[in-house]
Amino acid sequence: MLQIVKSILNSSSESSSSDDDDIIEMVMGLNESENSEEEISEEDLPPPKKRVKRSALDFENKYFGDIHRVSHFTKVDFLTHFKISRISFEELLGYISTPQVTAGRPPIPLKESLLITIWTLQNQETFKLVAQRFHISIGHCVRVYHETCTKISNFSHKYIVWPTGEASKRNIEQFSKVECTHKLPNLFGCIGATHIKTPPSQTDVTYYDNNRNHSIILQAVCNAQEAFLNVNVGSPGSYPYCTVWEKSGLHKKLCENPKLLPQGAYIIGDSSYCLSDFMMVPFKKGDTSVTRSQAKIFNAAITSTRFVVYKAFGRLKGIFKRLQYLNVLKVDNAKFMVTAACVLHNIALEDGVSHTEVERPYLDACNIDPEELGIETESAKSFRLNLVKEMGL
Repeated sequence: MLQIVKSILNSSSESSSSDDDDIIEMVMGLNESENSEEEISEEDLPPPKKRVKRSALDFENKYFGDIHRVSHFTKVDFLTHFKISRISFEELLGYISTPQVTAGRPPIPLKESLLITIWTLQNQETFKLVAQRFHISIGHCVRVYHETCTKISNFSHKYIVWPTGEASKRNIEQFSKVECTHKLPNLFGCIGATHIKTPPSQTDVTYYDNNRNHSIILQAVCNAQEAFLNVNVGSPGSYPYCTVWEKSGLHKKLCENPKLLPQGAYIIGDSSYCLSDFMMVPFKKGDTSVTRSQAKIFNAAITSTRFVVYKAFGRLKGIFKRLQYLNVLKVDNAKFMVTAACVLHNIALEDGVSHTEVERPYLDACNIDPEELGIETESAKSFRLNLVKEMGL
């Protein structure tokens, strides 16, 4: 305001110095009166709020009040949101029920912990959004998620089961109903692998796959209904699939005890695996043991039948979207999360959950290293030739 007054005074050449002083005093008085009106007295201010110490009950009601709405879900709503029925949820809850560690604050009930974990695996929401959705702190949400995934993984043998006895016979019969070009007799299962992307590492370059993505490998054997019979998680992304298979526990068990497979039964893999007595793979180009037409038909039968394992991976990553990019630095934690998702995948199949978000199977580039492929035994070659004859090729 003073600048405006001075500009007025400078522009007026006829005004005297005494008149200028009067104008300045008048303007300064107006300015002081305006400042006095803007000032608020302390009496008008609201009294400061007193900090009240919250009890454990108040804390629990604030953080867990809204989550109890899930208990009012209908069976269809619960199945739609969590891809698991209430009966299966209670069964899984009974397996993982263990004493919880209380670290300074009221522990989240295990039921709520399991709901948080299932929801987190099914979505790519940040932990901040998940924590807001379930009304808990971010750190508490992360800890609950990690602990519950570990508990589910520890009981994976209850849901990811290698069939034996009558169950193995039913497993073979199911493959006879699979739509494919030619039926493979006595087929027990299909093996395949997929990559789970993880944050990059500057120390261990073995986790970078052929697409230059930092990843771990999930290798699984599935049945005709796309359920996992065995999973192996955590191998570096650069490993050839045959190396992952040979280092897996299932390969060791089959070598030590071939009776894990019924007489004449086998599993099938693609060209990235090595032919063995219990693993059938396509004929290599230039193989003279069969005709070109026989090799073409046999290879097409393996490829079309193995499609179920890629459909299983597509369904897994379609329902549990967090596996599309697992933002975890420690490989051990990633193993628990992927295994927990595989367990929930099998439960969803048993509950008849239909999933249509994935329109095509999830296909990965095969990790093939010819130098890593083992030597094909004569017994394995003879078994494959007998299989060709049994198919009537």
